[in-house]
Amino acid sequence: MSGQEFTEQDRFRLNHAWRRLFKAYGGVDAAAMAVGRDRSQVSRWGSPHEVPQPPVDAVAILEREVGPIVTTELAWQARHLLIPLPPVEGDSAWLNHLAQVTQDTAQVAGDLSRALAGHVENGVAGTITADESRTLGLRARATEAMAHLAALEQALAALEAGA
Repeated sequence: MSGQEFTEQDRFRLNHAWRRLFKAYGGVDAAAMAVGRDRSQVSRWGSPHEVPQPPVDAVAILEREVGPIVTTELAWQARHLLIPLPPVEGDSAWLNHLAQVTQDTAQVAGDLSRALAGHVENGVAGTITADESRTLGLRARATEAMAHLAALEQALAALEAGA
């Protein structure tokens, strides 16, 4: 199994995320009490000079209260995007879900096609530049489309679970 090396920069970013997490939770003392660990241990987990990382259960306990700070960093390092699941609606509006997903996807595909066809100011057919992507807001629109797909997935999961 081949994987990328875990660099010092990766470790620094992860330690920094841990420090942000325990500060968001209310500080080292509050975090230590919540995870049932010694104050000094919780502090060491965030030190850029220490190798030990916090255990998964400690991260999970704190993130349930303040949100996925360390998990977001881990996802980023694995080249993934962490998208919050929308709240499940009681009686899912299936046509609304379908309309949102279709509209978002069509808008992203249409703008991307315009850029690839060279129909954006100073555009060149067959390619897209970072400036064109930013100008068209492609990342934001793609993220919105993924959020609507996540909402559809959650509604389907609730349906299958009998909720």
